[in-house]
Formats: sequence, C-alpha cells, structure tokens
Amino acid sequence: MAVPKVANHSHCVTCDKAIPFGEETCSDECADEVAEQENKRKRMMYITYGLLALGFLLLVVGPMVFQ
Repeated sequence: MAVPKVANHSHCVTCDKAIPFGEETCSDECADEVAEQENKRKRMMYITYGLLALGFLLLVVGPMVFQ
C-alpha cells in the first residue's frame, strides 16, 4: 500500500492554512497581524529593559539620594 506524497508546503504563522513553501503568511491581513504582534513584542521588550534599568538605578543611586 503506497502512501501518497503531499506537495512541499508551509503553514501560515497566523491562521495555519497551507501555503506555498517558503512563504510566511497567506494574506495581507495575516501579514499585518504578524507585524502588529512583532511591534507589541518589541514594545514590551523596551518597557521591560527600561524598568530593569530604573530598578538598577534606584538600587545604586537611591541610597545616596535618600539618606
């Protein structure tokens, strides 16, 4: 019994539809959603690093200022 081969393909990172191999998204809507998610991820990364830097400054400089 032979197993039929499936054509070489990828899946959309947003909606998981089958798309031609090598592509990331199936439509402009999905591409926009991926871009929006990337922007949110970057924004959260900057906020996290900013809060860490602020906390570090408070630990280092705080005791000198608030004596």
